[in-house]
Amino acid sequence: MIALVALVFTSCKKKEEQSTIHVITEALVEADDVDRAYIDMNDPFRHITFEAGDMCMIYNISLEEPGPEYSHSATYEAVTTGDNVRFVNCGWGSVGHRMDDAFYAYYPAGPSYIRDRLDEGNNVNEFYVKPTQTYRTIDGEVAIPDKAMCMAARVDNVDKVGDADFYFRNICGVLGIKLYDGNGVANVTQIQVYDLNMNLSGWVEMIIPEVDPDEMISLFNNYSADPTYLAQLNEYLVRVGYHATETSNHITLNMPDGGVQIGNTKATATQFYMVLRPLAMSQGAHIIVCYATGEVKDVYIPAGTINIAPNAIKRVSINLKNW
Repeated sequence: MIALVALVFTSCKKKEEQSTIHVITEALVEADDVDRAYIDMNDPFRHITFEAGDMCMIYNISLEEPGPEYSHSATYEAVTTGDNVRFVNCGWGSVGHRMDDAFYAYYPAGPSYIRDRLDEGNNVNEFYVKPTQTYRTIDGEVAIPDKAMCMAARVDNVDKVGDADFYFRNICGVLGIKLYDGNGVANVTQIQVYDLNMNLSGWVEMIIPEVDPDEMISLFNNYSADPTYLAQLNEYLVRVGYHATETSNHITLNMPDGGVQIGNTKATATQFYMVLRPLAMSQGAHIIVCYATGEVKDVYIPAGTINIAPNAIKRVSINLKNW
């Protein structure tokens, strides 16, 4: 127990000789069905950006011999800031000198985000999707909440981890909400999304080598209510060993002290970003907006209105006067 507590509250332990990896993120795309009046394709914050100190987990996985003897993991820490950065092994584990079957990478990582279970004799790990996110701005512009976007990469064409370029794919999508209140300017302290059909947060268990980011993203992007597709989706979830615990059906976006001011017209509406899992809201949802005054607005989103897709920004404009 003492060792576990020390791990959680200790920052990365740097080694004299550190292995380094190169990590790149992809830019979020605008969905085809958005309100075009609110798209800024020059928005620099459509990229997920790392900050120095951010962590990712790297795996060197053996398919034939799963478990700690042949499959290995290590935590790496960003030493630069941006969407094209270097990560350095920070002393928690090692992936070895040679690739086995493939290298895998996941973000975010660290004790609060990943439960490493390779020592149980399989290639299973758990990843945490937090139920809370925090509103933030960068250089005065609204940005994606920090450490909220789940990303994954797979590399199988190099011998050593130091030679790998990990191109992170965005597993989740982004809900962009434009809020205004025709009754007058107001301050918003919290926004919650409640899904009517599925869990949005919790610990998610998966078999690492079965999680191919390209396959996963393609499957979710082609979502359909057709029984054939639903059977294919269920087959996939079984194959990757999907299992979730400590779940909830809502995500909360918290504002800084005093809240964030929203305008009273569509032209003065305020942008908010929330990261959500694929297929979220597709079967209906509620967007709950809390005012600094204590007033609460419940905005109902019918099924088929919004379907969160990987690496896509889905936008909605809401006049809270109507609710």
